[in-house]
Amino acid sequence: MLITKLPKNVPFEELKRLIAIECDDNFKNIKLLHNGKILTNTMTPATTFKDTDDVNDLKCHIKDPSKTTKIKLGSRKLMLTEKERVDVYVYKTEREYEDGEPDLLSVFLTSKSGVEVNRVVEINWMSKDRNKPFLGGYKSKLDERVFHNASAQTLPKPIRKPAVPMFSREVQTYQMKHATQETLHDSSTAMTKVGFYYSNATDKLILPLRYETADDYEQRILRQVTCSVYAFWFLFFHLEFLL
Repeated sequence: MLITKLPKNVPFEELKRLIAIECDDNFKNIKLLHNGKILTNTMTPATTFKDTDDVNDLKCHIKDPSKTTKIKLGSRKLMLTEKERVDVYVYKTEREYEDGEPDLLSVFLTSKSGVEVNRVVEINWMSKDRNKPFLGGYKSKLDERVFHNASAQTLPKPIRKPAVPMFSREVQTYQMKHATQETLHDSSTAMTKVGFYYSNATDKLILPLRYETADDYEQRILRQVTCSVYAFWFLFFHLEFLL
């Protein structure tokens, strides 16, 4: 946690209490540090930074962040008084373990009955410069790097573009939605009822015709053909007579 814009005459104890209220924790579990040195409760920014005029930043460490459930990451402003405020920026950091510190990790678990149980787990810390042993894997073809997992360096299959476009706009059925419908208007086939009005100005009245048998159909076609033949030869001889 980074703290900036400190009031000069406010003791650090009040600042710790303000942070404790914000994080819902005991102010005794909060430590304020500047350049690696712990600041006491009676000290103030005016006495601590009297030799410099620069805006100084403080770092706040919480003893057990796992038990503090109200810590929110990001920047926000805490009102110390009506006129004085403190800017706080909360971020995650990597804890550096000193030599001789026990390799134990406290884990708080909640049982089925709702009782919190503290469990201590022994851990083995690995140094940052320790290299993972090579247990077999694959080598990258691009930069010769060795990977332990094949999925970490396996290149995706190249996308082959076909000579004929298969998924273009021209081959889709996008024109179907613009095709003419059987009816002139939407919902023109809806049945009217009380309280529902639909205009029938564009409707057409279709009357049933006389039933036509196969013999009647053949005679009608024959008459049409005969009439067309008579009309052709009549016009032919009529034009010859005129010429």
